Amino acid sequence: MVLYKLGETHLVCEDAEKGDAMRKFVYAGIIALSLASASVQAESPQQFRASIIADIAQRLPNAKLIATPGDELQIRVIQKAQDDQTINLDRIWQFCQNNDAATCAQVKSAFVAKILTPPPSPTRENLRVIVRAQNYVEQIKAMPPQADGSPTGYFRRIGDDLFAVLAMDSPQATGIVNGSQLKQLQLSEEQAWTLAEQQTAAHLPPLPKADDVKTHGVGFEGYDYLGSLLVQRAGFARLSQAVGPDLMVTVVSDGFVMVATLADGPNLDRFAKVVREDCKSQERCTSPHIYRFRDGGWRIADGSDPVS
Repeated sequence: MVLYKLGETHLVCEDAEKGDAMRKFVYAGIIALSLASASVQAESPQQFRASIIADIAQRLPNAKLIATPGDELQIRVIQKAQDDQTINLDRIWQFCQNNDAATCAQVKSAFVAKILTPPPSPTRENLRVIVRAQNYVEQIKAMPPQADGSPTGYFRRIGDDLFAVLAMDSPQATGIVNGSQLKQLQLSEEQAWTLAEQQTAAHLPPLPKADDVKTHGVGFEGYDYLGSLLVQRAGFARLSQAVGPDLMVTVVSDGFVMVATLADGPNLDRFAKVVREDCKSQERCTSPHIYRFRDGGWRIADGSDPVS
């Protein structure tokens, strides 16, 4: 068991092998705040999109690629006998803005390969729930509806800027579930949500015990869809009641969630900077915020505790 101290809060990893990853998270923002970033990739959104379009054109020479006029970081891919595909680049561009050119090039190539891999046929067993920030959801909502007029995606607000999103798991990628797929699976929306939440929770660790949170804080790693822990609002309501008003949670990515206690004040303000900087270093950051659980949902706590 490995402990780290931040202000008055101790963080605990479940085993020593995860210590390096926890240390990286805790100190990434501090390092980023103190070092110059001259080596980061500094493409403009237009340049970045153009490079992605060039890569896709090489892989799909017969596809029609359209740069969305009103969004500098969006591309539409049109291919015969396939549904049109809208690709949003904002998160991968943000990652490249905070990493060196070589790392950016590697991640961009892997990103394009993943998004162009045909998704497998949907199955009930692969239904999942993921947690994403509001800007991600707004991008999905802005996409054209399915050919049959059914929704492009299904969302439920769980906090100030956090949403549960109905998704489909596969070895290649996680896809957003649309209305056509639910019809194919012969599921209602409510049935899909129930099944997806149950199956996601079955693959996740249990929520931490109140005494562990109050004593040293708990960091979760090593599972897929860790951000989906925040969907378990009934469990967090009980945990919040047991721990008290200083309970805080971060969900920087699907690969790391931290649950600890930290009171409002300078320590929380400093740690908020750490979280924001760590978000910038993530290939796919979920949220740069610290949250508290209030009134059944997740409220942003940036040195204060607004309730909306």
